[in-house]
Amino acid sequence: MQGNVPCLTGSNKYSTSQANGLHQLRRYVKVQSAAGTGAAAEHHVQRQQQQPQLSSPPAVNYSHLLRRHKQHGCPALLLAPMENLADRPARIALKQAIGGFDEACTEFIRVPRHSDRPAATTRGICAAYDACELGEVPLAAQLMGSNLQLLAAAAERLVHVKGAPRIDLNCGCPANVVTGGGAGSSLLRDPGQLHAVVASLVAAVGHAAAVSVKMRSGFGDTSLFRENLLAVQEAGAHFVTIHPRTKYQLYNGRADWGLIAEAKQLLSIPVVGNGDIVSVGGALAMLQQTGCDGLMIGRGALQDPLLFYRLKQ
Repeated sequence: MQGNVPCLTGSNKYSTSQANGLHQLRRYVKVQSAAGTGAAAEHHVQRQQQQPQLSSPPAVNYSHLLRRHKQHGCPALLLAPMENLADRPARIALKQAIGGFDEACTEFIRVPRHSDRPAATTRGICAAYDACELGEVPLAAQLMGSNLQLLAAAAERLVHVKGAPRIDLNCGCPANVVTGGGAGSSLLRDPGQLHAVVASLVAAVGHAAAVSVKMRSGFGDTSLFRENLLAVQEAGAHFVTIHPRTKYQLYNGRADWGLIAEAKQLLSIPVVGNGDIVSVGGALAMLQQTGCDGLMIGRGALQDPLLFYRLKQ
């Protein structure tokens, strides 16, 4: 079945209509059920839709979540942040239709390089975040930028005012319009700057939330990979998610899972693997080859909405 997974959309740009997203996901589940493979999933869908709305953000213990695989074999399962793909309607559609992931993360919140009114800017860029968006499933907030003060102010507001359980730093976006401003994967060109940015986020949130980094393996090459990993750890990040392609690779070729294994050997903080996970077999292969503490899945979950559910089983 996994070899014939229908695409939910005709392009990389996910529909911004929640109704259309839910329709496509529910239709997929019904097709699998009719084929005799989705009966349990249909029952799970009904339970998902009966979940009550929360009035306060769900709590999450990331240390426990990322150790779970050592206790009963199921790793932490995270829905990746993806601009135009895993946006709010898509996250809600996936959660309501089938779920299975332990946590999701917003697409990046863009923090400007400069602002004449930093307080107003911070309020504005954080306004759309809703920690209760997915009910009992925690929603982290991803920030992208290079201005230490504005990044710290945004992190502080997201955590202490809006209730975000985790702040993630985007060190993966390969778009030239982003890297030209010193943000996204451009931060991987200077481990010292990366350390400073992560440290500013850690200081801003204190013990109220986790801070993590989602990074590529490098900018033009992987020569600074180990230095960047150590910078992230020494700055106080709780864990790191690695998409093992460089900025120049974009999404071409195969993700080098060997680099995830290398990070796992190097670091004492948890390592989450990301990249080219499109099936249960692929997820298990990543775990076996890298020893990573969790899996972050993006495009694979949109291609196959049952992927998280199957992994949980």
